[in-house]
Amino acid sequence: MKMILRVGPPFSRERDNSKPVLHDFAMTWPQVAAMTLGMHWTKQLAYTITPKSGPMRSMETLLDANRALSNDLPRELFKRDHWLAAGKLLVHASETGAAADIQRATDELLKVIESEGWMSRAPRRRAGNG
Repeated sequence: MKMILRVGPPFSRERDNSKPVLHDFAMTWPQVAAMTLGMHWTKQLAYTITPKSGPMRSMETLLDANRALSNDLPRELFKRDHWLAAGKLLVHASETGAAADIQRATDELLKVIESEGWMSRAPRRRAGNG
């Protein structure tokens, strides 16, 4: 079974035609698995991040952080520059596996979670206080 994987610039222009052409590269599942296994998603973050409020789960590994960004974070937030920057650092850390890159990605992730106010508990309303 083959899957279509888009790599590189998504569009190019053919010589005789001014319409953009989308390039698809077919890869088998074992090829995709080999490409993914070369990454370091199972490495631990520099420290555990456990938001006290907000939509994101506790994160211990690069994979936990990846899943938190892709599954927990609302799409409209992920499109913001600071979240995109954190995501890029996370992917880079998974590619290199270098401790410095993991530290940088962990620090940036914590920074953006703090900027959303999710590292502190939201104040609870008392019953009877409108």
